Amino acid sequence: MHIKIYLFSFLFFVIALGCSSDDRQNSKIPPNFVDSPNKRNQVALEFLSTAIRSNPAVPENYFKRALIYLKFSKTNLALEDIDEALNLKPNFGKYFYAKSLIVKEMKNFKSAYLLALQSEKFEFKTPELYILLAELSLQNDDLKKTDSYLAKSLQETPYNGDAYFFKSLFEAKKTDTLAAIEFMKKSIELKPRNLIAHLNISKFYNQISNFEESKLALIKAKKYFGDDINLSKSLVEFFEKRGYLDSAFAVNENILVKYPNDIQSLAKGVYIYSKWRNYFKSIEYCTRLIEIDPKNADYLYLMGTLNEGIGRRLLAEENYDAAINLKPGFVSAIERLANLRYSINQELGIGTTTKSLPKTDEIPVYEEVKKRLDTNRIKVNVIAPKAKIKIKLDSNRFKNN
Repeated sequence: MHIKIYLFSFLFFVIALGCSSDDRQNSKIPPNFVDSPNKRNQVALEFLSTAIRSNPAVPENYFKRALIYLKFSKTNLALEDIDEALNLKPNFGKYFYAKSLIVKEMKNFKSAYLLALQSEKFEFKTPELYILLAELSLQNDDLKKTDSYLAKSLQETPYNGDAYFFKSLFEAKKTDTLAAIEFMKKSIELKPRNLIAHLNISKFYNQISNFEESKLALIKAKKYFGDDINLSKSLVEFFEKRGYLDSAFAVNENILVKYPNDIQSLAKGVYIYSKWRNYFKSIEYCTRLIEIDPKNADYLYLMGTLNEGIGRRLLAEENYDAAINLKPGFVSAIERLANLRYSINQELGIGTTTKSLPKTDEIPVYEEVKKRLDTNRIKVNVIAPKAKIKIKLDSNRFKNN
């Protein structure tokens, strides 16, 4: 009897335990397993936005959302959020640090530096802040402070790959390329997934003409970054500078297979085909550039030089005209247009003795393209009225008669 009561009690306890465990499990927010950092950030962004709408007086939520906006390169929204966080909690060093990061991303390095100093003033003293201050000091060419902040960072975290990265750039700024290479090696060893570090060490090896190590640095980087477009572009540059245009062309074409509208790679294709004097293929690539950005005066000027190179001088003239219309002070286009018109007029027999430069303050207004006669370039033959024919007599012919 006692055994039955004991068994019944034990079973009841197990069932109750199982039920309470389920209840606790149901009360938790389930972890959100998503595929990529971008999706995780998107989930966090939505969560923080909901929290801000529910309670707009919590500065930490604005701070966190500002950092997520920064990851999405939405710097204006990030700046609005961090300013709101500072309004709610002024003189808080961590928020000044975040604002410095945002302003740095907006390429305002002097303001970012002042904000980072504010962060330090309000007792936010971390290795990350010292690295940021070192980076901004380097941008502002204050090498003494750069060295000081890097020393502080490395003192607290002696195995910080970012600190060694900026230490390398610091040495490069002082033109000590060998020291820059050693520090960049250390940075890559500690933080191998920093693509810019791999690209920089390749560049440094190039500077001391160690082309084999420069190439190896880029090949090693493929282990971590695969066919990353920036890595591939660096390989194109390497092969081009070494004079291996075939290899540069092959890598560049691979880039365009994946990224057919990449401006830099299309421009590189124009350059390589031009070097090979394959102007028709260059024109094909240049046409794609103009389709992507039809109001780019440089692309129109480039098209003009290509058309001029294959003898399409009227098209070249239109290209130069359009380039000057978009950029009135485009000296190269103005000069080439003047030379082109001068040579055409000479061939047409128009008596131009000097090359007249177009007036840049009088930009022609282009309407719908129509075929017109340009009276300045057509020689008009005027039919003169008939005159009496005067015949001069040769008196010697009549002497013997």
